[in-house]
Amino acid sequence: MVFVNPWSHQLFPFAFGLFLVRPNAVAQSVAQLQGILKEVDGLIKETDIGVVRNAGIIAAEQKVKHYEIATYGTLHAFAKTLGENKAANLLAMTVDKKKKTDATLTGIAMSTINKQACKTDTITNIKA
Repeated sequence: MVFVNPWSHQLFPFAFGLFLVRPNAVAQSVAQLQGILKEVDGLIKETDIGVVRNAGIIAAEQKVKHYEIATYGTLHAFAKTLGENKAANLLAMTVDKKKKTDATLTGIAMSTINKQACKTDTITNIKA
């Protein structure tokens, strides 16, 4: 259910390889993102279709975006420090895209979804 930009995930191994990060660090990153996806699967299985589920999905997607912003932002700083300007520019563009997506999700959540979810009887929205 999480929306992924394939271009940025093609850049991810390139950026890690550029800075010689150990493969287990990449595996740990993947495991952390899989944990968020597992959380979303649980949310979907435990709630009925509706605004409560939608609010939860938006929150989970924002967790992914925040993780990606932190990761790509750190790699961007490394690239700039090492004088790898091409990689730094690509990473900066990726961070900007992630921030814009996060801002869009925040706007959707704050303008409608969260308000509607607060008015819903959340007890009846949880599957037994």
